[in-house]
Amino acid sequence: MEKELPKTAAFQDEFTSSLLDSTEEVEEGHYLLESATGGYSMLWPKNAVTDGPPFYQRTKDSFEKIIFMKQMKKKTIDTLLAQLIQHTVKVQLNLVLTY
Repeated sequence: MEKELPKTAAFQDEFTSSLLDSTEEVEEGHYLLESATGGYSMLWPKNAVTDGPPFYQRTKDSFEKIIFMKQMKKKTIDTLLAQLIQHTVKVQLNLVLTY
């Protein structure tokens, strides 16, 4: 019987899960990724995904680049966007008041 994969973004994405070494979390919320070049290992967030080129690139054993996206709930994104807008308004207001 095949072991069921964790219900996390990292393991529900076929390409991302192919990069990870184990379904066991090595730290809370993170899995281990051993570089295909053998040059490093890193903690991979359980809600992060990547895709093939251009997000993942490797040249033999000398170069590897991974760009990943962390999946977040819409409420979290809305909160971060509101904070960014609020910060932008404060910066612009400070510029007007000090100018």
